[in-house]
Amino acid sequence: MGGSSTCCCRGTHKGCAIFRNRHRIGIALAIEGIAQGTSYGTPAFKTRNKLLARLREDNESFVVATTFEERAELMAAEPDTCFITDHYLNSPLVLVSLPHVHPDAL
Repeated sequence: MGGSSTCCCRGTHKGCAIFRNRHRIGIALAIEGIAQGTSYGTPAFKTRNKLLARLREDNESFVVATTFEERAELMAAEPDTCFITDHYLNSPLVLVSLPHVHPDAL
């Protein structure tokens, strides 16, 4: 997000650093229709104004769009990494814990 990041940490948290990583951003933005923006004041990737992934306000997890089926599989396979809160129960989104996720998975 360059110098226009709205994160309170000015990009020092692991999650913000991911959005500053030019290689990862380049991969995401190389996909047709993907745009970098913000969601709830945090860095995000969207397509057609629909959220794909964003840094959560806690700066320790990502919110990632998925399907309910894939979310269940991810949570069963990686319970320390993939989880939800009650807020996300009825949405096809999964939370990914940055301290627990393998960098290659990002």
